[in-house]
Amino acid sequence: MKKHPFTDATIEQTYDHEHPWRTYFSLFRGDRRRLVLALIMYVIKAAPVWTLPIYIGFVVDQVVSAAAPGGVFSWEPLVWPSVGMIVLNLQNIVTHTLFARLLSVALRNMEASIRMAQVRRLQQLSLHFHSHHSAGTLQNKILRDVENLTNLTNNLVNSVFPAVVTITIAIALTLAKAPVLTLLFVVLAPLALLLQRAFSRPLKKNNTAFRKNLEAMNSRVLEMIEMAPVTRAHGLEEVEVEKMGRQFAEVQKQGLRLDLTVAWFGASAWVTFMTAQVLALLVMASLAGARVITAGDVLLFQSYFTSLIGALNALLNLLPDLAKGRDSIASMAEILECPDLEQNKNKTVLVKVQGGFVAEDLRFQYPGVEVSALDRVRFAVNPGETIAVVGESGSGKSTLMQLLIGFYRPTQGRLLLDGQDMAELDLRTYRRFLSVVPQQTLLFHGTVRDNLTYGLSGISDVQLWQVLERAWAAEFVGQLPEGLGADLGVHGGTLSGGQRQRLAIARALLRDPRVLILDEATSALDLQSEREVQKAIGEASRGRTTFLVAHRLSTIRDAHRVFVMKNGQIVESGSQATLLTREGEFSRLARLNV
Repeated sequence: MKKHPFTDATIEQTYDHEHPWRTYFSLFRGDRRRLVLALIMYVIKAAPVWTLPIYIGFVVDQVVSAAAPGGVFSWEPLVWPSVGMIVLNLQNIVTHTLFARLLSVALRNMEASIRMAQVRRLQQLSLHFHSHHSAGTLQNKILRDVENLTNLTNNLVNSVFPAVVTITIAIALTLAKAPVLTLLFVVLAPLALLLQRAFSRPLKKNNTAFRKNLEAMNSRVLEMIEMAPVTRAHGLEEVEVEKMGRQFAEVQKQGLRLDLTVAWFGASAWVTFMTAQVLALLVMASLAGARVITAGDVLLFQSYFTSLIGALNALLNLLPDLAKGRDSIASMAEILECPDLEQNKNKTVLVKVQGGFVAEDLRFQYPGVEVSALDRVRFAVNPGETIAVVGESGSGKSTLMQLLIGFYRPTQGRLLLDGQDMAELDLRTYRRFLSVVPQQTLLFHGTVRDNLTYGLSGISDVQLWQVLERAWAAEFVGQLPEGLGADLGVHGGTLSGGQRQRLAIARALLRDPRVLILDEATSALDLQSEREVQKAIGEASRGRTTFLVAHRLSTIRDAHRVFVMKNGQIVESGSQATLLTREGEFSRLARLNV
């Protein structure tokens, strides 16, 4: 299968919202030949439109000549011009089909490539970026903004290009037959330019405001859907409806403002050009009366003048789409030009991981937050050791896990993996040896098998059932109507919280990782299930480094050591038995857990 040139990182490397039109045309770099052929097909297929006024003018002159005193009508001069017009009409079937195919392929390639570029970039951007951009906003950039560029391209090819050809033909024929009439055409250009300058700024301003309101609305709609159980549980339906009503009203208000601006612009252009058309007809009538041009020429020039008016009007009516396209390019730049990337290029590729970690005065501070989430954290973890991390909410446990995964980089200090600074490693290769079971279970719409084998191939059903047994999930999966082939619904909605958590643990164990991170992995389980899963985790952690974040101290009994965190620091460290003999933070937490 031929690889499209934009399946690589070309778009991300060349995207520049400061030069929107250069960026726009670069999106078709791999399809420029196809677009040129499409334009050639358009010229051929539309040839009857541009030759019809000449044919009509010729026929009218023949009729007027025959109607004059002593004139005789003859079919002979009309035969070949008429045959030529019929042939030109027939060729439209083939050339229009070729044009549509060439344009469609180029457009679909552009859509797919720029959407893929955004998806690729989103996979590279840091969690800080994702935490500051709602799913609705990002979805809008991938779907609606790309659709705006598609609409712009269709209008450029189907409106602007024909308009340019029409203007060229009209001026060329007028210069050849009646040069004085070109003055009428020349007068229209400044009028069009004045209208464009008058409306370009308000159109750009209103388009940007409308897009931002639309993105905010999309985000609120997604949030409303996700929060529906909470809303219903607290009887807040009317409050949520009122909030959405205010959001919709804001979009309606801004949309109305944009529509009125477009309407004023369109009406102004229409009145200007229709008035010019009336004046042009009067001028041509006077020239025909003075025998400077013939009656057929009046029809010919009026047809071309009408086409010219339509062409200029089409160019001006495209201004709102140009504003949308420019705004969409700027909008997508928030993804494609964001520098907040995880840089892995030219860094050390890992082919094996033992799982030893050393933290040297780790400090991490979230952007815009004065207090450090982690402050002078030091520890050393041996390969194969199981470390429990405990502490109250906000003590820094989850932040430390994010650093161990490599999602965040230390603000100060170093984190070493097997003696190598993680800042110098290709973290993508490290994560092949890592499995994470987060507190919020993440399942996608698909079957049990799809969710377990995500990113893996060649996994047999026997292996799946074995790992389900170890995660205490085989029993409930076996009771599902289709077993491993059962559809779990959106986000695994057909399962209970505990069942979803056990599937997430099974998915992690299936990867046989060298480093295993379980962030409150048993929080959604009942006591019986928790005990069984703990046995599985104890067995699975054997021979690999495991970090176990927990609030319930009953879940950490098999840990080799416990890190007790408070205010972003490890305030205590040691075995659970040793820490219980001290009057410290761990003992206090233990008493609270009773």
